[in-house]
Amino acid sequence: MSMVQLNLLPRIKKEFIKAQRTKRLFIVGSILVSGVFVGLVVLLLMYTITQRVLISNLQTSIDKNVKTLQDEKDLDKILTVQNQLNSLPELYKQKPTTERVFSFINRLVPSGVELHEFQLNFSESKMTIKGGAITIKNINVFTDTIKYAKYRLKDGSDDNKSENELPAAFSNLVSNITANDRSNSASESDEGASFELTLNYDVALFDINKPNLELLIPAIESTTSATERPGGVFNDQFVPEEGESQ
Repeated sequence: MSMVQLNLLPRIKKEFIKAQRTKRLFIVGSILVSGVFVGLVVLLLMYTITQRVLISNLQTSIDKNVKTLQDEKDLDKILTVQNQLNSLPELYKQKPTTERVFSFINRLVPSGVELHEFQLNFSESKMTIKGGAITIKNINVFTDTIKYAKYRLKDGSDDNKSENELPAAFSNLVSNITANDRSNSASESDEGASFELTLNYDVALFDINKPNLELLIPAIESTTSATERPGGVFNDQFVPEEGESQ
């Protein structure tokens, strides 16, 4: 007589096997996550240690260089020279273009006038001019030329400005004119009068940052001073520089 074996707990067994599989997966996942966190902690620890080593090496290098500088006998002189070298570009931008003086004098001084002394004070933007002339009329022409001289920038910024809108080159002119006594036969000078002029100039005239500046000299018709009648001094135009036409 044969026996028949029946599995009365197939459902329970399947659930048990499934639970065991889930448990193993959870354990493996936990181990992997823990391994990742442990790896991150190790990396952070290594980074911290590396940074401390780098900082220590940098501090050692700094201390070494500081000691080297402290042992340098002429350190103060070296630093002073270096600071002066660093300030040279800015100082150059502030340097007045003194070479323009000769060009301005050649254009301002009329015939019959001779300069004896010329002083230029850049800190006060002031000029002092001493000289003589054949007649007082020559001096009047000179002072009128200074009073009504203007300037413009040839970079295009003043192209649309009329002559009246252009800035004056000089201001605050004070003149001291003295007639010379020609009765003294011992004097060999032909100068009939002497003068001393003090005036202020526009700082733009000697600004190194304005290389295209042009001094405009009035075309004077009268030889007498026309301070009260500026319309009688000019022929409504300025004398151009050599090589330039109106």
